[in-house]
Amino acid sequence: PEQLRQCCQELGIKCRPENLFTRCARCNEPLEEVGRESVMSRVPEYVYETQEHFRTCPGCGRIYWAGTHPERMLRFLESIGLERT
Repeated sequence: PEQLRQCCQELGIKCRPENLFTRCARCNEPLEEVGRESVMSRVPEYVYETQEHFRTCPGCGRIYWAGTHPERMLRFLESIGLERT
């Protein structure tokens, strides 16, 4: 955490929520918005019932949604001194 904080401060990197989680964690391709119905058979039923927005990776096909991970990561980044802008 300290090294991440230092790098972000030295390089002037800001924590902009709209810029986070926009690339595939597996292959780094930019994610694309997809219609909810198009992922119905590819995500757990609970996820489909509780989420409205989905993104998919055009490279590997992985599906993403805003579960609890993005908010936890934002809180972590704030805890090490990175501000939301």
